[in-house]
Amino acid sequence: MITDKDSLAFYLAADRFALGKTRKYPRLFSDEIWKFQILLRKCEFYKNTRSNHFLPALFARYRFHRLSVKLGFDIPMNVIGPGMKINHRGTLVINGKSRIGKWCDMHPGVCVGDNPLVFENGEKNTNVPTIGNYVFLGPGAKLFGNIVVGDGVMVSANAVVNNDVEDDKVVYGNPMVVKEKRQNIATTASRDFEKIFIESYPQFEKYLIV
Repeated sequence: MITDKDSLAFYLAADRFALGKTRKYPRLFSDEIWKFQILLRKCEFYKNTRSNHFLPALFARYRFHRLSVKLGFDIPMNVIGPGMKINHRGTLVINGKSRIGKWCDMHPGVCVGDNPLVFENGEKNTNVPTIGNYVFLGPGAKLFGNIVVGDGVMVSANAVVNNDVEDDKVVYGNPMVVKEKRQNIATTASRDFEKIFIESYPQFEKYLIV
């Protein structure tokens, strides 16, 4: 979680590295996804630190909302860890009570949602996924309910995940089928990619030690 300016700098650097950006700043008439991720992190900073910078925080929230609508993203604050990579514009829906770890690689059509339970007394209990680190979410992947998806999991295109998944598995199909991951695929959702980031930014290693 972003709690100060140093952790904000770490999140921004990790996201930029995951997106493969070598420029210091986004281009004026492109790089909308990078701009979205920057605004998301800045909004998280303002929210978590309860900064007194009211006008900058309000302007950041306004720009974040506008860009979210433009790109089709519904991603709340403080849900996804550092090193997030959104590959393309298109519908992305993430429940605000879910949690996604570091170095998540997401594609269009992903939905991480709840499976609400209604008890006899009328009370509701929202069940949402908890997703680990180094997880790849392919195009159209759907994850629902009170489930735990382990580290290093690869969710294939259009898979529907409604049960727990152990570390380093591949999930595909509907109903879901779980297989062993035979080999590492070139993606930002990997421990190897994190090592490369640490080599490039050794000052941020402390944030990645669990």
